[in-house]
Amino acid sequence: YEVRGKRIAIVGNSARLAAERSFLATYADDITLIADNASGAEDANAANVEVAGVLESMHRDGDGVSVRFHDGREVRFDT
Repeated sequence: YEVRGKRIAIVGNSARLAAERSFLATYADDITLIADNASGAEDANAANVEVAGVLESMHRDGDGVSVRFHDGREVRFDT
């Protein structure tokens, strides 16, 4: 329940992403799935799991985390 009301980023491959999203969806509404690499994004698409993009880098940002995507976008999450 610690994640209620927070922006959550889940990084991984298609199997992990789908399982984590299902579990956390009972606690949170704002969940973003991020592929850990390009092949992970392809696997996710093949498994009908929608990802926001491919992870380039990630770093702590105060109480949260900032994620840079392979396309250059940077998004901040609470966890």
